[in-house]
Amino acid sequence: MRDRILAVYDTLRPSERRLADYVARHGASVIRLSMPELAERAGVSQPTIARFCAALGYDGFREFKLQFAQNVGGGTPFVHQDVKPNDGPADIAGKVFDRTIATLMSVRNALSADQIEHGIRLLASARASSSTAAAIRASSRSTSSTSSSAWAFPPRPIPTRTCSACPQPCWDRAM
Repeated sequence: MRDRILAVYDTLRPSERRLADYVARHGASVIRLSMPELAERAGVSQPTIARFCAALGYDGFREFKLQFAQNVGGGTPFVHQDVKPNDGPADIAGKVFDRTIATLMSVRNALSADQIEHGIRLLASARASSSTAAAIRASSRSTSSTSSSAWAFPPRPIPTRTCSACPQPCWDRAM
């Protein structure tokens, strides 16, 4: 994506360059913005965004965001553009590690403390749910396969509060 933007940068209009600069500075956070939000934050119009996407070869803003998300989140589509056919194994490894580190830094810089806290709660909840599921599987193996006794999942804990990062309730199991 970066190489694609750099390849057309000199042909972009000043407002499209301003948008390209904004995208370069704000990285992964662009993925979560709607077209009107991006236009407002970058100080450009929505038609400028459409022209920018077209200049990069995308059918529209949605396709641009999908490709940008893949490049930022997945890493691999972005890495392969840096690797050249005559690169040796050490060069390839260096480029892969450099791009992976840059991607992790971009994601880290785009996350807020509230989002990290919410992620920790979700992981803690998932671990507890996984333990419950393992206990249920173990107890079901000990009963006869022809048994008609009914069993149910244990009751879920009551949410303690609404998470500050999203409107979902959070469970303070491990906190």
